[in-house]
Amino acid sequence: MKKYTFELKKRVVKEYLDGQGSALDLAAKHGMATASLVARWVSQVRSGGFKALHNHGWIRYPLEFKMEVVDYYLNNHVSLSATARYFEVDNPTISKWVSNYRKKGIDGLEPKDKDRYQSMKKQPRPTTEKERHLQAEQRLEHELYQVKMDRDALKKLLDVTRKNHPMETKQK
Repeated sequence: MKKYTFELKKRVVKEYLDGQGSALDLAAKHGMATASLVARWVSQVRSGGFKALHNHGWIRYPLEFKMEVVDYYLNNHVSLSATARYFEVDNPTISKWVSNYRKKGIDGLEPKDKDRYQSMKKQPRPTTEKERHLQAEQRLEHELYQVKMDRDALKKLLDVTRKNHPMETKQK
């Protein structure tokens, strides 16, 4: 995948916004394979300004922040672009978080391990009964830990939701 400099992206978007050509014309002029790149860059600039064109690399967002962004998007009935502007996060990232949340719940927002092939490594099989029981106990302890983490995350999400959207008190 070809990387484009910030300067080139900015120049192409300015040319597009100044009416110096269509996305297809500018893509051909600057030697890009597709006009969809130009359209994407224009969309990024419209939603987040020219700073959105910078390649920031990988940013690791905390779970609480991801939950706040997803909660804001789902409960305030705003667009991805508006949510992206509000939290200063790009649209595809928020879209991925929302999709993961809908598929897996809070687990979908958890940061992934850096070792992608960790799950593929074979673990030695326990040979004795005692080793099997120890492994089962460790697995249950890990599961309990995960459940507690999910519970705590839900509590935090509930607190954030209550702070952002206080319920109206009913008067009798």
